[in-house]
Amino acid sequence: MKFFLKLLRNLFIITWILVIFSAVAYYTMATNPSIADEVARKTHWRFVKNLPPPKFLLQNVSEQMKNLPELAKSLSTGVNIDTIKRVIPKHTVKHKVDPEKAITIFLNNGSVMTGELIKEDKGNYIILWEGGQVLFAPHEIKRIVRGKAIEGTSQSTFTEEKDFISWPYQNDLVLHLKNAQVVDAKIVSVGQDKVILDYPTESGGQIEQELSRNMIEYLEYRPIATEQSRKLENDLRKQFTKMSFYQDGFFTIITDSYETWLRDYKKILREDFTDIYLTFFPLFKDRKPDVQNFIVIFDSFSDYFEYALTDGVPAWGVVGYFSPAERVLYTFNSLGDQFSNFIQEAIAGRTGRAVDAMANSAKARSGERYSVFIDGQARSIKEKFWRFHDLFRSEVRDVTTSTLKHEAAHALFNNFGVQTIVVSKMSDSSKALIEKKRKFLESSDPAQKKQLLQEIIAVRKSEEMPEINASNSWFVEGLAAYCETSPIGAQNDNWLYIFQAMTHRSGLYPLEQLTVFRMGSFPGVYPETMMHAYSQSWALVKFLMDRHREPFLKYLRRVAEQEPTGQEDLEWLLEALGMDLKTLQAQFSGYMTVFPQLQDPDIKRLELTKQVFDSF
Repeated sequence: MKFFLKLLRNLFIITWILVIFSAVAYYTMATNPSIADEVARKTHWRFVKNLPPPKFLLQNVSEQMKNLPELAKSLSTGVNIDTIKRVIPKHTVKHKVDPEKAITIFLNNGSVMTGELIKEDKGNYIILWEGGQVLFAPHEIKRIVRGKAIEGTSQSTFTEEKDFISWPYQNDLVLHLKNAQVVDAKIVSVGQDKVILDYPTESGGQIEQELSRNMIEYLEYRPIATEQSRKLENDLRKQFTKMSFYQDGFFTIITDSYETWLRDYKKILREDFTDIYLTFFPLFKDRKPDVQNFIVIFDSFSDYFEYALTDGVPAWGVVGYFSPAERVLYTFNSLGDQFSNFIQEAIAGRTGRAVDAMANSAKARSGERYSVFIDGQARSIKEKFWRFHDLFRSEVRDVTTSTLKHEAAHALFNNFGVQTIVVSKMSDSSKALIEKKRKFLESSDPAQKKQLLQEIIAVRKSEEMPEINASNSWFVEGLAAYCETSPIGAQNDNWLYIFQAMTHRSGLYPLEQLTVFRMGSFPGVYPETMMHAYSQSWALVKFLMDRHREPFLKYLRRVAEQEPTGQEDLEWLLEALGMDLKTLQAQFSGYMTVFPQLQDPDIKRLELTKQVFDSF
């Protein structure tokens, strides 16, 4: 007994020595910023300003000491916290949350934590997070959401919404991690491999946390519930009466496709926004979108084709387009059943039936003696067409994904005010145009469709041309092309081949000519010339992002905040880079020579097709 009493007394003394030592260390850092900075540099967390006085620390530790025996019983391996924003569990064990045991805890300080419920006792909750157990006391908790349908987290179901949903977080932008946790904190800086987050403390200070970028699954921005967003949604509901509206953060997807395909497009949009926001963070920092991002996805290619004609867009040449005047992105579901069935019928269906007809005819003439051989030959031919079908469908998917990422980049840069295409005056005929488009979409009479299309074209011709202030085409289209790949900024073989072919045939455009166009998409030039301008714009943006990233982003910030006149656009770029035009042209040309020479994609496609039919 004496031994245990002596042991208990020694433990008590050691505990209070640690408390006093901690208080002294804390006071030292609070009164000596240089020491605090050195400690911050060597640790994961950084207390950056307004440290509370030592009295706060002593009271906090004293309160935790009172509950130490209970906590020791409750937590076998974990950490006790005063608030969630002051703890970092070990990032060593990745744990998939069991949907049946999932729980989301909304804290009084605005933070949100999703994890697996381990224990609940007298209002205290212990959840499993990142391989460690975390305790929440009753006074910290605002509300609890249980089950797999967790509002506002990666566990939430994707349901149709007729109005803007509530936003349960403190920040406009939250981070969804791969372990199903939602991090409600402000992003203050972004590096190549890490993100720095900022949390406010109850005492008015701030805490910074480093988070590895590969832990982030996607970013989510709050819905933009402005009057402009509501008006735009109402107009779209009048046009697309047979489509459903789905909201996911500040994206609203409007479609008549099945929800199965909807999830695929939602995933693409989430990943695209995350990559763009983190890659160009200096441009997006401290900026807010002014309208909800609306994406219309037609399940039928024919419906998309017809609607694109009403906007004057050649749908046979593009699988999607962004309308800056309407602030809407339009595309069709090339991943869905309707278009897949169309491809299947065109490539394999008709061909298969023709092969079967020839085989049956041959068997009827030769009798049963050669039926096995004839059936085998017919099967071999049909399998080749099925392989060609798979090859073609894969190409369509790749083109659709890159086009969606390209047009989504336009929408996001425009919405955040990074690239300006500002329409200052809209026509009073918009209501009539909406009604005519609705009738055009719903009509099944070819004669009526033709009449409506002529009326829509006539309305557009009679409209007064709006005043437009547009960013320079080369970096508008160059940045969108740069964002087509996954990951963003990877080699884009499509534009690289066109650039290389242009270099060999006619040479590059002088940069002072490339920077003339200011309406977007290089209007008024021949299609081949337009493709050359696109490819050189992609190449120039890739060069600047790879070799002169910070100066180029500085230039983009400047043109987003000020309107250049005359040749100021090019002058500002040269000023940011700290070089003259001749040096820039020489560096750019030299950079592009390091890429391998690519084969004509049409020849490559033909060779792949030949391999399919040469097989077996």
